[in-house]
Order: sequence, then structure tokens, then C-alpha cells
Amino acid sequence: MTIRTEISGSAAEQLPDAWFLERIAEWARTEPDRFAFAVDRPNTVEEEEYTYADVMEHSGRIAAALHANGVRPGDRVGIEMDNSPHWVFIILGVLRLGGVGVPLSVLLPASSIRRLVDHSECRLVFADESNIKTALEACDPEKVIGVGSATGGVGWDEFLRGGEVTDWEQNVSPDGTAVLMYTSGTTGDPKGVRISARGLSYDIHGLIETLKLAPDHRILSVLPFSHVLPLVANGLGSLASGAGVVFLSVISPQAIVDAFKRRRISFFVCVPQFFYAVHR
Repeated sequence: MTIRTEISGSAAEQLPDAWFLERIAEWARTEPDRFAFAVDRPNTVEEEEYTYADVMEHSGRIAAALHANGVRPGDRVGIEMDNSPHWVFIILGVLRLGGVGVPLSVLLPASSIRRLVDHSECRLVFADESNIKTALEACDPEKVIGVGSATGGVGWDEFLRGGEVTDWEQNVSPDGTAVLMYTSGTTGDPKGVRISARGLSYDIHGLIETLKLAPDHRILSVLPFSHVLPLVANGLGSLASGAGVVFLSVISPQAIVDAFKRRRISFFVCVPQFFYAVHR
């Protein structure tokens, strides 16, 4: 048995700052049709699946549209959405452009979202159908991008059209920051924690080594990406390892069991509090 004292990889091993982005791009180049994401929808024949080529295409279109909307390296972009493939497309688009992603908890009221958006100085905030109302209460409508079928603010198709005639270059933020993650505020006001692209690369590299993530693995994603563990383990880390991620359209004990059977899940990264909440 191997006992590890850290998950951030060997200190002697030097990784490029954007190592995880390079790995995702390499998977898309060498195996474009490899399974990346699926949304599990019980009692329906409708399939929503994405390949690694889709990941690069969608995130690239988002990066171009962000650039067309005035976002530049170092600018902060908020994401107030439930877990989904588009959540990951958006954070990747932000990071590829050199922006800073600001995950926002969907459990927070509009007043708290407003405070975090103002504190982080977000240029834009993405919100899906379930969270668009809160985002519009918290932000100026012209700052809110409605993702998918969400109505209000700037529509998704309108947002993407802006990037169709825009040239952009992959970049990094001037100070190396990739994500601004806010604490839950359990013991006081939420505090913003800067996470660098370099730090993410070492965390993801160490996670892949520790869990021995492999391209044939499938990971069930339920924990919100507004926390660093699921963002690293279920989102960015899975793609860097060549694995696939399954999202649930409805979260319930039965939906989790069914997804394990249908999707042949091999990893389920979770915390005890999640089981308490689901049990209630």
C-alpha cells in the first residue's frame, strides 16, 4: 500500500503553468471522438453527449465571444450555474483567453451574489435557466449572459454571434491567477482565494497520480463546481486524464444508483454532507 502525504505531485517535477489545458488540447487532437461528457436523463431516450473535440470547439467559441465582449487577460468572469457540460466549456473558454473564472454558489441569495460580483469586479456573469433570476437581481442585465434556454440578460445565441468575426489568442492572466474561489462564509464573510494556473496544474497532476485516473474511467459529478474539490476532480482533472464525466439532470438517491448502472461509473467524488442532504 502506498501512503501519500500530498496530492500536488512531485516537487521535483516541473510542469508548464497551463499543463492541464495542454493535456486537454492534446486529447482532443489525438482522439477527437473520445467521450468527454454526458448528461444522464432518466426515463428518456434523449442523449446529450460531447466528445473532446466538442470541448475544444465550444470553449473556443466562448473564448472568442468573450474577447468580442471586451474581456481581456486578467478580467474576472462569474459563473452562476448548476453543474453541466456548459459550465466546463465556459471555465475553459475563460482560462484559454487568459481570464479568471469566478465560480458562484447557486445556493446564495441575490444579495450575496451581488456582493461577490462587486468584490471580484466581474466583467460578465454566466447564468443558466435555474439561476438566471438570481443573477438578474444581483447584476445589471447587460452584464448577465443567459446560457442555453435561459431568458433575460444577453441571450446565448446573441453572445456567441459576437465571436464569429473575432480573432483571439490563447493567453494567461498577467498575475497567473486562473480561478478566484470564494469560501462558503460559514464562519464569516466569504473570502476570495486566488488559485493560479500553475497551482491547478500541480493539483490536477497529483490527483491523477493519486487516484490513478485513466482514460477508460467515468466520473459521476454531483458536487457543485463552486468548490475546489469537484472543480479539480470532476471537471478539469477528468479531462486532463482523458476520462469522461457524467452529469445528472436530477439528483436523487435513485438517480445516482441508476447512473452507476447505465453509465458504468468508476469514480464518485463526494463528501459526507452530500449524503446527509440527499437522505433528508
